[in-house]
Amino acid sequence: MSDKEFRQGVLKLQQLLGELNYVRYKCRYDIEFAVKKVARLVNYPHEQVFYMIYKIIQYLARHKNIGIHYDRDLDKDKKIIGITDASVGSEYDAQSRIGVIIRYERNIHNVYSNKSTNRCLFSTEAELHAIYEGYADSETLKATLTELGEGDNRNIVMITDSKPSIQSLNRSYQQPKEKFTWIKTEIIKEKIKEKVIKLLKITGKENIADLLTKPVSISDFERFIKVLKNQITSQDILVSTQRISVEVQ
Repeated sequence: MSDKEFRQGVLKLQQLLGELNYVRYKCRYDIEFAVKKVARLVNYPHEQVFYMIYKIIQYLARHKNIGIHYDRDLDKDKKIIGITDASVGSEYDAQSRIGVIIRYERNIHNVYSNKSTNRCLFSTEAELHAIYEGYADSETLKATLTELGEGDNRNIVMITDSKPSIQSLNRSYQQPKEKFTWIKTEIIKEKIKEKVIKLLKITGKENIADLLTKPVSISDFERFIKVLKNQITSQDILVSTQRISVEVQ
């Protein structure tokens, strides 16, 4: 491949990924993981990369009726619910990937699958990083609701499938390998102590954020589609969780 062909290939990839990112941003969260993974290869105009983009476009053409369904929610005691997952070292450069779903009671507020900004050595660190990012996004939503006069006493419920991460928060002292992970862990501990966050445990099989960090089975993917259509609600998800005591010292 000549330099000219390489530059043309990169430009074509940028155009295609720009279009896919626009569609993804407009609430086609079912392609969130696929688009974000391919986007990391934008500077590698290999035929396999173009093939992956083609498969995403083909999927969109075959499933045009998928999107987010918003229900009118008259419940006054609405909760902000964050569901998180992480996959340690799953990127080609050994970085980790985190997935976060933010719901405002019945409806979805945000969904994203991002490469972790921290280099995590253990799955516990990656999961804690995902919990923190989900909490930070939830706080932003909470601040917006306060400005709109919805009150500043909204509960933030964080849901994870990582029991070791929850157990690590019970330790009086924890020093992860990365100082930024340690700082974020301490913030989570502080917010739990202040009762700003309620942390719940869910099984890996029931965790719908799993789809944002790794390939999943067809049945799990179809379940995520039901979540987007509000056929599976926040209450259905909360029923599958269990409260684990976190005694922050």
